[in-house]
Amino acid sequence: MTNIYIHVDDSVYKKFESETEIENIPLEDALSDAMDKWIDKNNFEREKSLNRSSYEIMEKELKKKYPGKYAVIVHGKLLGVSDSLKEAWKIAKTETARHYLVLKIGEEHKIAKIRGSAITVKNE
Repeated sequence: MTNIYIHVDDSVYKKFESETEIENIPLEDALSDAMDKWIDKNNFEREKSLNRSSYEIMEKELKKKYPGKYAVIVHGKLLGVSDSLKEAWKIAKTETARHYLVLKIGEEHKIAKIRGSAITVKNE
């Protein structure tokens, strides 16, 4: 364990300390947990950005080769293409990742947020 000394706004610290007392969690455990969650969130955002930009780069070629099929992009790479959404998710889950981009090639997409997760919604 590392000892750290940081300057935190008094009101933020008091709220944080109050919450740890209510939850009966040691302050250092709550702070470690908050740091882990922040790191995970940043890693998720980086993977999401990488997957989306990778799709944009290969979109024209995918539309030409695989119109109407489902693309699976993980870690910024095309993991596979399939005929069905169900099969596409099976392909995606062969990799461990924080973010998976699975979408139907050739359709316009918009992103919807549901409880912190991103899903692709077909424009109609």
